[in-house]
Amino acid sequence: MDDSFAEILSGAVALLRVLPRDRKSLDKARASFRLFRDSLNGIHCDLLADHPPASDKVDYDILIGTPDGGTVVVSWQPDEGVPLTVQHADHWAANYVLTVNERHTSIQSALVYLNTFLHRRPHLMEELINGSLILQEIEASPPEVSEAEIKKAINDYRIGMGLSSAAATREWLAAMGLTAAGLRELVEPGLKARKLKERLTADQVRPWFRSHRSLFEMLTVFRVHTKSKALAAALARGARRSDLWTAVRTVASQLPKPEGRLTTMHACEFPESLAGASERAIAGPESEPGGHWVGQLIKRAPARLDRATRMKIQDTLFRTWLAERRQQSSIRWHWM
Repeated sequence: MDDSFAEILSGAVALLRVLPRDRKSLDKARASFRLFRDSLNGIHCDLLADHPPASDKVDYDILIGTPDGGTVVVSWQPDEGVPLTVQHADHWAANYVLTVNERHTSIQSALVYLNTFLHRRPHLMEELINGSLILQEIEASPPEVSEAEIKKAINDYRIGMGLSSAAATREWLAAMGLTAAGLRELVEPGLKARKLKERLTADQVRPWFRSHRSLFEMLTVFRVHTKSKALAAALARGARRSDLWTAVRTVASQLPKPEGRLTTMHACEFPESLAGASERAIAGPESEPGGHWVGQLIKRAPARLDRATRMKIQDTLFRTWLAERRQQSSIRWHWM
């Protein structure tokens, strides 16, 4: 081993000895590691952080690429009076369900994710991978967040979960096995992920809007839903002779429970038969789960790059970025 690599190992040990070992200081520890990594002149180097469940403690390992193509793992443990063999009696991966680019997702993290997000995000395995990729990007280049932004994000999360009082929040935290600090840890990555999305897409939103302007025209549509295909066909025939509202009133006696809705949304949120229709045109009947629908385009307004449109474009661009990162990543499921 040459002297320069020995100096790198010595520097890694020195860094491990001073890294803060509590969860709230993870960002500080990673910032210190980045300074160390940047000083290595291209030597591949990674920091692994291990935070055991139900503990505020964090342990670190530093992985350093060797000149001959191997990897050296550098660990350091303070003397806390507990034998190392006892501390590490379990297999290192016993608590992990997923590794993406050497970043691990624990069983506990996955369960919290299931409890809080599954009802809104059905593609679970893809979303777990996405979450790991987002956290990697955040760790590599953390977005700046203020204390006021974190407090607002926690409050928004609490309201979104239907926790309207301090007592309800405490009860929910107890049921989830979380502390107030744990709630902050749960919410803060989401805030940073939103800022990451804004940063990655900032220069792309306006050009993408110009190229896809028709998708964001605002359409006002009247749609009627019925379980009977025959009634839907009768509605469509009547609507083409006059309009859909007149047709509904004409055949109302045949509709046990007509469900009509007037909706205004972006064109991209409607079926193509409505999104591409001219004003007053009738679409349908078309099938849907549990029945059929007939619709009429009432009004089409020009696209505007407002806040809602911007957010929708950011989501589209961010999903594209995540799909590209998944294709480039090394992914290993530990339960398969």
